[in-house]
Amino acid sequence: MRKLDLHGKKHEEVLVLVEDYVLENQRRLPIKIITGNSKKMKSYCYEILDKYNMKYFVPAHNLGEIIILQ
Repeated sequence: MRKLDLHGKKHEEVLVLVEDYVLENQRRLPIKIITGNSKKMKSYCYEILDKYNMKYFVPAHNLGEIIILQ
């Protein structure tokens, strides 16, 4: 599964990184975004995923990642 790791990324760059990653890989789903525990980082990701009506979930065993299904 392809993944985007946001550790060490600045909040300002996250919106662009996530949007580019999702659009470039929308035909290769499922994909993963590793957010870590930052609530702000997660909210930026959710904003982009919701913008494109992507289906996603946060696995119970790792709350620091988002799996995008569709």
